[in-house]
Amino acid sequence: MQSRALPFAVIAAAVTGIAVTALPWFDLRRLGMDASWNGLGIGTVSQSDLGVAPAGRGWLIVAACALAALAGIVALLPAAKAQNIGRVLAGVAAVGSTAAAFVPIAVWIWPSWYFAGFLDGLGLSDAQELVTVSKAILIGLIVILLILAALCGALFIDRSEQNLIDDSGA
Repeated sequence: MQSRALPFAVIAAAVTGIAVTALPWFDLRRLGMDASWNGLGIGTVSQSDLGVAPAGRGWLIVAACALAALAGIVALLPAAKAQNIGRVLAGVAAVGSTAAAFVPIAVWIWPSWYFAGFLDGLGLSDAQELVTVSKAILIGLIVILLILAALCGALFIDRSEQNLIDDSGA
């Protein structure tokens, strides 16, 4: 008998991953500006619209999390064909979530990959050491994505075992 808790756990982890990606990854408070940007390159600027934004690398995370959530939703469907599709989606989502975990790792190690030409566009190329990404958010996101990958892998295994039972019982 298939557990319904596992697909719900996948969906919850995927939604959490998207929500954490939407948190501010860095701000310019150290430079006296009340402005921050999230992993999607969307900012909250109180002074004025600066007209520039960092690269939205978080969209890769959102895509992987959306695929994982879709796998969880399909795994909840009772149809046998849906179970086969859910199994494939869970396997792809496990790989995608693992790959998405490299986005916050890369941003942590090479912030210039995230910032791209953003700091130069603001004229802050001399103040790059003052502009740092939020390591707490990046660490949390890495952990969430690795948990999501493990849950998707477990969902894939669960649906594969159920497929074997269904095939042998038929």
